[in-house]
Amino acid sequence: MSALAGSMAVTYMKTGHIVWDIILASNGTLGGLVGITSACPIVSPWGAFFIGLIAGQVYLFGSWFVLNIAKTDDPLDAVAVHGFCGMWGILAAGIFPVYQLIGTAYTMDDNYS
Repeated sequence: MSALAGSMAVTYMKTGHIVWDIILASNGTLGGLVGITSACPIVSPWGAFFIGLIAGQVYLFGSWFVLNIAKTDDPLDAVAVHGFCGMWGILAAGIFPVYQLIGTAYTMDDNYS
């Protein structure tokens, strides 16, 4: 939803019209899921919410960057969704951790070989 809202705001400022883009909303949702995947065992639900919220904006920036700066045609926005949002997810795992969950998720007991 944050990717859709950001896109609608930018489009409204540029053209004066509100555009509902279902493909952008779908890719923004996928970007949020990619962003939270690496951090899901060690963040709280509120941390996951903010990681997904920011991932939508990261997707918008990544899509713009690939098209306008890198001058690369990526019709599915795979680089923006998986590359940029994946990098954000790795960073977010270090920004939003709950330290008790790290111990629970990544401890090895004596019976594990």
